[in-house]
Order: sequence, then C-alpha cells, then structure tokens
Amino acid sequence: MPTLLEFLALPNPDLDSLSRIKGTNTFNLAFDDIEGTRPWFDFTLDTILSCFGDILHQPLPAVEFHHPHPIQTPFLRIVDEISVDGILLRWNHVIVNRALEIALTFLVSRGFHSILWSWGSLSLVREDRRFRPDWAGILVEPRSSEQYHKNLIPGDTKIGSKFHSRYKDSIDEFEIGEFNKVLAQAVHYSRVVGSRYGYIISDEELLVFRRTKAVDPDGSIAASRPRRQQKQQHQHGREPSMSSTASGVAATWSDVVETTSGSRYTDDGNPDVNEQALDIASIPWSRNGPQSLTVNLGLWFIHLLAALDNSLQESYMRIGGWEAIGQGRWRQAGSARVVGTLPPGALMAENP
Repeated sequence: MPTLLEFLALPNPDLDSLSRIKGTNTFNLAFDDIEGTRPWFDFTLDTILSCFGDILHQPLPAVEFHHPHPIQTPFLRIVDEISVDGILLRWNHVIVNRALEIALTFLVSRGFHSILWSWGSLSLVREDRRFRPDWAGILVEPRSSEQYHKNLIPGDTKIGSKFHSRYKDSIDEFEIGEFNKVLAQAVHYSRVVGSRYGYIISDEELLVFRRTKAVDPDGSIAASRPRRQQKQQHQHGREPSMSSTASGVAATWSDVVETTSGSRYTDDGNPDVNEQALDIASIPWSRNGPQSLTVNLGLWFIHLLAALDNSLQESYMRIGGWEAIGQGRWRQAGSARVVGTLPPGALMAENP
C-alpha cells in the first residue's frame, strides 16, 4: 500500500518557462526592512522524518489519496504569477491539503489545530482587502459559523524570472534589492496575521522562513517610522484572475506621509517588536522522490508547525529534539509526541 511520504514526493509538473515576463517586483513603503537572513538548519528531511516518520511511513489504502488530474500542456506555460497560481491550485493544493487532512486525524489529539492550505480570500476580513496574501493556512473550526478563518501562515506567489533565493548571495545590487523587496512583503503578511512563519512560492522553488523576536526588545519600530495612510498608487503588477482576485490583491497600495506614531503597535494592530535575522530554507521545484525534501513535503511540514505553535519567541527549541516534561516522560518539539523512553539517537531540544 502507498504511504503519505510517497504521495508528497510525487514529481511536480514539468513547466515551460520560456515565456516568463521579466522586470522588477513591486514594493510598498509600508513594508519594514528585514534584518537579514540565516540558514534554517533544522528544516530538513531528517527533521521531518524524526517528527512525523510514523505517520509518513504508515501504509494506507490507495483510495485515501486524491491524485490531481494531469495538467493540459497549454496550462504548463508560465507567463506570470497568475499562471503559477494556476499550477499550484490544480496540482500542489490538491496533494498538500489531502496530506494535511490525513495527518491531522493523528495529530489533533496532540494539540494541533486543524489547518488547511487555502487562497488568501478565505482568511479573516481586514479593513483593507488589498493587503491580503495570496495564500493562507486557515484555521478550520468545525463548529464555527464564521465566513472567514484565522490565517495561521501566509504565503505569496512570485515568478522565478523575478525572484530566487540565490539573489541573496548575488554580486548584483539589483538582484539583492529584488530579494529583499519580496521577502519584506512576505514578512509583512506574517506580521499582519501574527504568524511565526511564512513562505514564498514560485515556479522554481519554495522558500520558507521563520521569524524570531530580538533579544533586546527596547525601542518601538512603529514609533520611529512615518504613520501610513492610504493613497492611490499603481504598484502591483498582477491582473485580476481566479487567484489574484480571490486573494484580494488590487493595483493600489498605501504610501507614506510625514507624521509619526508613538504606538507600541503596528498600524495593523499587532504588537510591535524588533526582530532577528530570518531563518530561511529553499526547496527546488524539480526535487522529487521519497528520499528528498520536496516542495509539497515542505509545504505540508510548515503548515503543521504553524498549526502547533505560532508564537513569536526570542529563541526556539530544536525541531525534532526532546525535552523532559516530568514523571519520566519526554516531549518532542515540532510534533508534540510524548514518550516514556527516548528513541535511539534522540537529540535534546535545547536551542541548536
């Protein structure tokens, strides 16, 4: 019988990228600069298998897996972000969401929230709908009658001809600037919804990140920057579509005026904190097979992390490591699994 790991390791479609548009990414002055990046060392295949290997390797009846239909050749051509969204909706969304549903039947009892990978329009309504991310890891509450859901992890779609993780190490100032602009936008979405995590996905890779609170929290970011007000400014380059319209993305953004705010909260109502460098990890679109960390497996994993603990901290325990919880028991960071005897080769959960 097939396993969940094999399902998540299915190859992504082979895309035609010859017609991709080029140019600059849009930027909004409301987005704060990031404090740099660093490798996310414990976002690895070994970590995922340590946390969820029992679920990923468990044989399941084939009828449990909802395989997406093959994508017709004309729709494999990537032109812009809308065409990337089309691939994600037809292929990755089908696989990842079914994998989340299966996993959560085992994990809700450990304290995981029910989460699904959704387009941004299903997340909680904001006063300004233009500032919704393309994607949302929505909190699913069966007894709730709410039309919209809390966004536990936002995501943004980009096109590989305008953004790639390799830009961060480029000697070209333009590429470095494009990398920072896109990442600042994605981090802004995470701040708005109060999420520890976020991601950027393109036709070339998945880039995931984790935010960390600065050890020295003194000083308010909001107090030292201009107060933002809305102006009409045509900066977003996406045309209305099934995905971009659904996520509430429009062609106008807010700008900046010369007044200051002394608030300890951002304009979005979330606590205003200084942050450390972002932990980031990148997964190539073309990677596949059960011996590899694939895009779908990475999306599945980071949604589960957000479904367990989303709070912003000054440091985090090693994902997959173990901490003593008393009475001869141990709990694993990242999976919330509790055991009486540590498994062979177990790592402690103190900060890596």
